[in-house]
Amino acid sequence: MNPAIQILKQAVDEGKIPGAQLSVSHDGIIEEFNVGKANIFDETSLVNSQTLYDLASLTKVVSTTTLALIAIQEGRLHLEDPVDLHLSGFKHHEVTIKHLLTHTSGLCADDKKYRSVQNPKEMLEFILLKDLDFNPGTFVEYTDFGYILLGFILEKIYGNLEDAVTTKILLPLNMHDTCFNPLEKGLTSHCAPTEVTFDRGLIQGEVHDGKAYRMNGVSGNAGLFSNTTDLMKFAQCLLLGGAPILTPQTHGLLLSCCTDGLNLRRTLGWQFSDHGISHFGDHASDLTLFHTGFSGTSLCLDFRRQIAIVLLTNRVHPKRDNDTIKGIRNAVHDAVFEEFDHL
Repeated sequence: MNPAIQILKQAVDEGKIPGAQLSVSHDGIIEEFNVGKANIFDETSLVNSQTLYDLASLTKVVSTTTLALIAIQEGRLHLEDPVDLHLSGFKHHEVTIKHLLTHTSGLCADDKKYRSVQNPKEMLEFILLKDLDFNPGTFVEYTDFGYILLGFILEKIYGNLEDAVTTKILLPLNMHDTCFNPLEKGLTSHCAPTEVTFDRGLIQGEVHDGKAYRMNGVSGNAGLFSNTTDLMKFAQCLLLGGAPILTPQTHGLLLSCCTDGLNLRRTLGWQFSDHGISHFGDHASDLTLFHTGFSGTSLCLDFRRQIAIVLLTNRVHPKRDNDTIKGIRNAVHDAVFEEFDHL
């Protein structure tokens, strides 16, 4: 992994990212690496295996998509269910669970008016009132709002989103370091901070995402914190067929594109082998699942080669106007894939 690590070390030296965790698995052999600092304001805060990163939108695939798949295999949820079957106030009967999972619902990419929202109840009311930007199933528009709705639906099914994620995903996979709201659990010192903002100051141990923050840190779109050790357990679970949390049949739902003919290739929750658009390098196979998080995180699963790449950074620390992670991520993935191609 020397080339990939050198890319990360150079990025740290050039001030493009404070630090990073990288974990790579090939045929079940796992290597983990830590570089740089977690906190640029603390010279002693070297990244280590216990450092927790705000996963941002990786929450969508690690918790929300996976929990939705579990609900499907339990018969509590169906892909073709209209959303209003589970959320009676939703006014678009034609929108289904599958539309939410594939970002084809017609809900807008973003609406900054959400900042007037103060709590989960108001967030739900805000989304329920929204019109659609396009006919469901005709276009892919990545949106947090659809995944926040999924979180509300899963809460109706299981009673509490955090408890369901913990009991049905995290504990069975021995992901004991992964959690929502680490500040409340006394884990702030383990967390790599994110942005320094005018209204919140240095954000550390609390979710960075504004919508999830208004959801009290537990949301379908963001909120999880984790490290590469735990996320590699999740990655291995999916690469090896989904056990012990998913049946082979349910796991198989992830392994085909659900949006053929549309503007982006997606399966349930994940980006699906979308070369030239997704920043997972130029050498991934045609059976690759990928997702990123705004904070600087990513998870890549190449099922053909049985390779998993987990890259965690806090590239939004101290400010969000830093998009160099796209090039860094691309280069790291290329270096990893090229090294295994030469074996």
